[in-house]
Amino acid sequence: SRLEGPSTTNWMGTDDLGRDVFTRTMYGARNSLPIAVLVILFAWVFYVIEIEPSFYLQEGERARYAWDTFISQFIIGLAQGSIYALIALGYTLVYGILFMINFAHGEVFMAGAYIGFFAINAAEQSGFLESQTLLAILMTMGVAVIGSVIVAILLERIAYRPLRNAPRLVPLITAIGASITLQQL
Repeated sequence: SRLEGPSTTNWMGTDDLGRDVFTRTMYGARNSLPIAVLVILFAWVFYVIEIEPSFYLQEGERARYAWDTFISQFIIGLAQGSIYALIALGYTLVYGILFMINFAHGEVFMAGAYIGFFAINAAEQSGFLESQTLLAILMTMGVAVIGSVIVAILLERIAYRPLRNAPRLVPLITAIGASITLQQL
């Protein structure tokens, strides 16, 4: 059958199934280039931190950067990047569905963070955080998510839904006003 056996290439650069051979080989190379760059960068960081600390240290100076610092900064960067990705995903979903830029999206996100802060603070003052740490953190996250959802639903019902058929500038100005209102609250 055509799927078995070695593939041949004709004069147009396509194989017997009509696939472009050059594109297939370059696609694999394009995927491996960022990985190779990261491996080289990681190897260089390992070399500088562990093997050759005199590269960045003066005589008798103690190392300020070590693997624990690198790993903690890496985890903090992943967490921060995840937050940015969530916010960007929310903007994209709202714009893709409603065709409206929600300038108050960041404020809704921060409302959830503040609600979570007050929930964890209440758990800490009641002693529940110390006795049941994992449960308190999970409950705090749940309260923050539910609070953020409630703020978003109220904002949509009060500010955006009545303007669904209005000209595009009106919801835009309303979103800016909602953003300012939530910031001040």
